Amino acid sequence: MKMKKIVIAVISAGLALSIGIGSTKIVESFQINKTQAAGSTKIMWGKTELKQGQIGKITVLKHTDLLKYSKDKKSLEKVRQLNPGEEYRVYSYKGDFNGLYGVGGSSFVKKSNAIKYETPSKAKLRALKEMTTSSVTNLKPVFKQKELASLIESLDSFKSKSQIVYSDNENLAVYLHGGYKKGMGLASTNLPRVAIFQNDIQDSISLTFRKRFGDTEKKFLKEMLQVYYPSSYEKVYSDVVNHKASVGNGNYITKTYDGRLFGISRGGNDLMPVVQIGRN
Repeated sequence: MKMKKIVIAVISAGLALSIGIGSTKIVESFQINKTQAAGSTKIMWGKTELKQGQIGKITVLKHTDLLKYSKDKKSLEKVRQLNPGEEYRVYSYKGDFNGLYGVGGSSFVKKSNAIKYETPSKAKLRALKEMTTSSVTNLKPVFKQKELASLIESLDSFKSKSQIVYSDNENLAVYLHGGYKKGMGLASTNLPRVAIFQNDIQDSISLTFRKRFGDTEKKFLKEMLQVYYPSSYEKVYSDVVNHKASVGNGNYITKTYDGRLFGISRGGNDLMPVVQIGRN
C-alpha cells in the first residue's frame, strides 16, 4: 500500500513538472511571437505600406500604362501595363504631358480618369512619423568603426546606391550619392561625402560634410542626431542648419544635449558643417 502511494506521488510530481515546463514554453513562445509582431509594425494604407517620402498613392481603375521618359526626354515610353485594383505609392508629381505621378524607379503614371489619386490623412502621417522616430531612436549609439558603419547602413537616408568606404585619411567616408570606385585616388575627394573621424580613444566622432550639404545630407544628419540625441535632436539639428558660415572667433560652438556633448563649426574653403558628437 505504501509502495502504491509512493508511485502515485512520483507520477503526480512528474506530471506537475511536465505541465509546468510545458506552460513555460507556451509563455516563452507567445512572448517571442509578440516581439516579432511588434518589430514588424507597418502603417498600412489600403493594399500598400505608407513610406517616408511618399506624397500619395494611385489606385488603378482601368487598364493604363506604366511609363518612363525616352532618352531625349521629349516623349514617354511604355514599361508595362497596370491592371485595375492595383495600388502604387506616389513620390512626386510633374506637370509634363498633362500630369505625371512618380511611382519610383524613374517610372510614372499619367494623370487620367483611369486612376484615382489620394493623399494620406493627417492621422496616418502622424502615426508614420511617430513610428519612424521610435525606430530610429531605438538604435544603439555606437562609436566603433564597423558598428558605426552598420548603423549608418540601417538609416533610411542610406540608399541602395550609397557607399561606405574605409579610408586611411577619413575613418569612414559615406558617399550618400554613390560614385566612388576603387582606385580613384585623389579624384574621390571631389565627390560629395560625409567624412567621419574618430579620435584615438573613441570619446567622440565628427561628421564633416564635403562638397555638398543638401536635402539628402540633411536627412542623414537628422537621422544620426536622432540616435545620439533622442530627446533633443530637433534642437541640435536647428543649431547645425542655422549656424552661420564664418571663420574666426565664435565659429566653434559647444553645447550639451541629453547629457551628451555637441559641437558645430564650419570648415574647408566651402565652409561646410563639421558636427562633433561626444559620449554621454
